[in-house]
Amino acid sequence: MKKIISLLLVAAMSAGLLLGCQKKEEKAEQGQTELTIWWWGEEDVPGSKAWLEQTAEAYEKENPGIKIEMVQQTSDQLVPAWETSVQAGAGADIQFFWTGTYTLMYVWDEENRSLADLTELIPEEEMEHWLGTEGVSWGGQAWAAPWYQVSIIMLYNKELFKSAGLDPDTPPADWDELLAACGKLKESGVIPFENGGMKDGFNTPWMYSTMGIASHDSPKEFIEAAVNEGSFADESNKLWLERLYELNEKGYLNPLTMSNDFPSGRESFLRGESAMGLVTNGQALQWIEDMGGEDKVGIMRIPAYGDGAMAGKQNVQSQAFGIPEFSKNKEEAADFIVFMHQPEQLKSFYELTKNFPADDRFDSDTLSSESEKFLWDYLLNDSTVYPSLYVPSMVHSQGNYAAAQMVLSGSTAKEAAQYVEDIAEEWRKMSPDECEHFKDWAENYIE
Repeated sequence: MKKIISLLLVAAMSAGLLLGCQKKEEKAEQGQTELTIWWWGEEDVPGSKAWLEQTAEAYEKENPGIKIEMVQQTSDQLVPAWETSVQAGAGADIQFFWTGTYTLMYVWDEENRSLADLTELIPEEEMEHWLGTEGVSWGGQAWAAPWYQVSIIMLYNKELFKSAGLDPDTPPADWDELLAACGKLKESGVIPFENGGMKDGFNTPWMYSTMGIASHDSPKEFIEAAVNEGSFADESNKLWLERLYELNEKGYLNPLTMSNDFPSGRESFLRGESAMGLVTNGQALQWIEDMGGEDKVGIMRIPAYGDGAMAGKQNVQSQAFGIPEFSKNKEEAADFIVFMHQPEQLKSFYELTKNFPADDRFDSDTLSSESEKFLWDYLLNDSTVYPSLYVPSMVHSQGNYAAAQMVLSGSTAKEAAQYVEDIAEEWRKMSPDECEHFKDWAENYIE
């Protein structure tokens, strides 16, 4: 039955692709080129839809022979629709990608690459301005153009810190200081740390991005762990689960963590019930405003949960756009991507989303608040990767998600880490080709 449903889904998507191709042919007959963009991001960065529409309209005015059609994808649709378009050889001219493995898996196989070579379409001097290309680079070049940067930021409630006898201007900087602060906050009658609802497991990448980096010196270590037997059960890859376990056992997390889903759990910080909480960078600025301003809520550096070189750094990932190899409008698509990265568009993107574009030409002098300036400096000068993008998707979605829920439900960190390793071993056996690509990635990873 599942097979029949899958075939029907593919058939429906393929039919949509064919209709899209017919529309393009009609436009071509009218002397107009239609560029189709499949995108995702509004749920990640509110305001991105308005920016895309505004940018497309501005581009069409400058290029009257181009008509841009935008198709918004959901989180569930994005990858299946893209993979179906690859099979059909037709679809978008510009395709949105989550970075890391979600992009590179389509360029690893040289003979069957699904993405066009951007170095043949976009000048090197243009690409040099892009930020966050680590997650989309292979063979010394970027295969997708970063669009915006998104990070998991830690906020703290200064008023709750004061009430607990803590210095509101000096949030905890490492693990010991965090435990001490949590102890005082708990005694004062508030939830020390809101890690988001974990009923659905969707908060796992956020915890992994802040805690999982703490014992590592380089993103390369995550890639190597995928292919080295036993790695996910060793101490460096187990530390984040130990930290999560201890916070939960001491009662420093929301007691309803396993009952709340991801969105509802996070909002206890917004309601003033939790002293510290995680949020995306754009949303952080909005929440500070909603909660009364910078005198009441501050952004803190991620505490150093361990002693690795990556500990305490700000995770960041750049969501990106690639050009499918099957596109018949590669040059036009590349030109629009270049247009998206011009200073005027970078400025308007920030104005509409309060998220930083992934380009060093963004004029940071336009930032007004101390929180905005702090965030830009943190991301630009002391950032690191979003680690889940450097782990096989199966290991992360099936292994890490379950492991986090396990330690929050009473299992030991050792048991949870071994579960991740068991999933990793299953992946190594099931996906030998992908495993080989990870080996190549580890060997050729450029710091």
